[in-house]
Amino acid sequence: MTSVMAIDHLEMLRSRLDLIDSELISLLGQRFDTIRDVAEYKRDTGIAVMQPTRIGEVFTTRRQRAVQAGLDPKLVERLWTTIISHACQVENDVAKTPGGELAFQGIGFDHGLIEVDDLDTACGMICSRLSFKKVDVAGGSPSEGRTAVLRGGNVTVVAKERNEPAGEAGSPAYLAIEVHSLDATTYELKRRGNKVSDIQETDAGIRIATVHLGSPVHLVVRYVERLFRTSLGASDIGAPATVCRDRA
Repeated sequence: MTSVMAIDHLEMLRSRLDLIDSELISLLGQRFDTIRDVAEYKRDTGIAVMQPTRIGEVFTTRRQRAVQAGLDPKLVERLWTTIISHACQVENDVAKTPGGELAFQGIGFDHGLIEVDDLDTACGMICSRLSFKKVDVAGGSPSEGRTAVLRGGNVTVVAKERNEPAGEAGSPAYLAIEVHSLDATTYELKRRGNKVSDIQETDAGIRIATVHLGSPVHLVVRYVERLFRTSLGASDIGAPATVCRDRA
């Protein structure tokens, strides 16, 4: 095969890929048109936007179909993570859910553990200021302390009550939450009374905004938006941090 023939064959293959990509984009358009129909129906009938059971079923069936088709299920899971995250944003826009800019921005099933002075007060602050919801509280032994599980969208935080309060001098925990739109997120954070740092942009194409919650929470949250998809490391956002990302 001559070099000219090789290039011609390569161009033919690329044309096939371009055609497939065009079909995929068309199908995505149809999917999101249907998502908007679903969102409008939920709004008109009072059905809750978030349906965790349905989301779990979607991931399970898509992974099964990926295996049946000979595809890497992790690849399919990552694709549907992005699709579902954007679908949640569309549904929130239609439903006009209060605080939805935060509830649907966070991407992640990973969780962070933080230590707080007063569990009940700290949970109240995290819920009101960061749009989390308390989903579980567990009593511990005197040596272990009480814990609570809080969820904001698909990001989970476990708060553990210290045996002895650290007070104003307590060292903060660091949590990084990846979001789709930093501008929408910071707008809602400010509306909830948070002082948000100026948005910083790194050479790696990452935008960051920071919120500090003082006593009794002692938490620094860095909200991170990636301008293009790269691996995200703690060094990119100013370690130490727990990074919640890539699953929604």
